[in-house]
Amino acid sequence: STIHGTLAVVGTNVIGSTVEVNSTNITVIKYNFTAIGENIIVSVLNITRNETAADADIVFLTFYNDTDGGGAFNVGDERVGSQLNASSSSKYMFNGLAFNVTPGRVNTLFLVVNITKTATTGGKTFRFNLVNTGDVTAVGSSSDLNLTSSTNITLTTISSNQAKIFGTLSAVAADLTPDNANTGQKDVSIL
Repeated sequence: STIHGTLAVVGTNVIGSTVEVNSTNITVIKYNFTAIGENIIVSVLNITRNETAADADIVFLTFYNDTDGGGAFNVGDERVGSQLNASSSSKYMFNGLAFNVTPGRVNTLFLVVNITKTATTGGKTFRFNLVNTGDVTAVGSSSDLNLTSSTNITLTTISSNQAKIFGTLSAVAADLTPDNANTGQKDVSIL
């Protein structure tokens, strides 16, 4: 029997309860990965979208490595894997991540999304999560063993909170004040 490491994934919700239509770089959830016993390479994460929002509402799902270790998503963090615009039955499959989880430190990924302008109507809701340990594919770098079960991978607080998409209203005013108006004149438009 080969001795192998273990992987713990702890999620922290970072999204507010509402998100505006046409918003970009919305951080939804932060996943802290901790390896014990050996470096663990995470190659696949399958994220599920729940609630009423559809693929057309939420695009450019991306994982970012907390490169600077600041604990919050920022422009210095590096993208891990590809951006995804579509799901398969509300499941987004991030393949080929090659995310190295080093023992002795917290290794963090942020799930970041964009809310579209054209396809979204206000009132739709969403949340994202890892449903179970089968949504994480990881290999021990020394043992070369796949970590596949709940004895090798633990998941804690794996779901973001629900967020509601809201619309915006813009108004444009025009000055309709006439060049000359008489004192006491009625029904003079000003806006």
